[in-house]
Amino acid sequence: RVAARPFPEMAHEETQLWEEDLEGFDADGPILDDIAPEALRVRGLQSTAPGPWADHEDVPTNVTADNASIEADWAHDYNILKPIIESRGFNVTGKNTLCELPRVYCASGYRRRQTEYAKTLMGNDWEGKEYQVVLTFQDKTQPSTLDASLFKLKRVGFFQVYVNAGVMPAGIETLSTAKMIWIEGNRTHGIEGDLPANFWALKCRMFLLAEMGPQFTGTLESDLPMCEHLDYRLYLYRLQGFNGDVTGLKACRHVKDTFEVFLNPHLGGNVWSTMLAWDSLAGTINLWGSNFQGKVPFATSSTTAKGDKWADWCRARTSSTLSFRISQEVNGVLPGGLDACSHLFTKLQVDNAKLFGNFPLNLEVATKMGIDGIRIGGNQFTGPIPAIPYTVQIVDFHGGRWSG
Repeated sequence: RVAARPFPEMAHEETQLWEEDLEGFDADGPILDDIAPEALRVRGLQSTAPGPWADHEDVPTNVTADNASIEADWAHDYNILKPIIESRGFNVTGKNTLCELPRVYCASGYRRRQTEYAKTLMGNDWEGKEYQVVLTFQDKTQPSTLDASLFKLKRVGFFQVYVNAGVMPAGIETLSTAKMIWIEGNRTHGIEGDLPANFWALKCRMFLLAEMGPQFTGTLESDLPMCEHLDYRLYLYRLQGFNGDVTGLKACRHVKDTFEVFLNPHLGGNVWSTMLAWDSLAGTINLWGSNFQGKVPFATSSTTAKGDKWADWCRARTSSTLSFRISQEVNGVLPGGLDACSHLFTKLQVDNAKLFGNFPLNLEVATKMGIDGIRIGGNQFTGPIPAIPYTVQIVDFHGGRWSG
């Protein structure tokens, strides 16, 4: 990992290090030593890992394909990737096979530890069959676009591309072997303009689109065929010109682990209503910093009784923990049925949401909470101050008319 130091906000998963201005980066998320130093320099960080990154982080490059068909596909992919990698400033001289190319990994190796999501998505039996590509760029001042020919790759299982210029080319829906598709800008620049037709028909189990500048004006459409394939994680964050309505994400009900949609100021809709459809999600809900508005459905009469929409939603969670952050202008009450989730919470943040009435959750049972996991301030809650678990040392209650 890297030592924490002041640095412009960045994001990746459940545990936000707000005080250090590292919003959204999580211990369960990408290990920084598993990201190329070029990408870390773009973010203002340096890897702590020693060793020559140009030498594939000690990953073997003499991996052979399992059979002739795979070997032919690897040769096809080599011919696509070699000129693209060279155009990004990497030395491809003498790199005569796919696995020798910089930023291409055909094995895990000693240094190339797979992150949690890579293991989940690709398993332990991908060597000789698929490969990972992580396309960073050597010189961030030079334009690096997303080349349409990348969508013709035949055996890539882990597709991670950083861009700072150019439009999103058509054809991403034809990239059929990638379990993960990750497209990231550098916050000030990235994809430019709208998204092409059929973009949301992409096929993968985990998708990330993030860190684009204001030049990006894509729309989250109401029809999202990608939801038929997504079953692990979805990230849409820091997309300054991104617009649309989150209602379409109701269809992504197969996502099991993580939903992160935040800091998209032009994205609207009611996330409370949307997430009621997510009957598989069990790990992290992180929905904030956007233009989300509307009352919490079924909240007024909600209790922990069987048959209550929110109580049943909580009881359907299959994990032992739930990190829960939602920021939406509600102008209403918090559903009492959400108390059925209390024992799962590692974080509960519903601050500055214009919530009123009694606070209906018994957080004393939330013993998995972190030291500052409760943030319910900036609302107009009334009634007794809720009991808090012994694990919590810092609580934000400001703005309420508490008693007791």
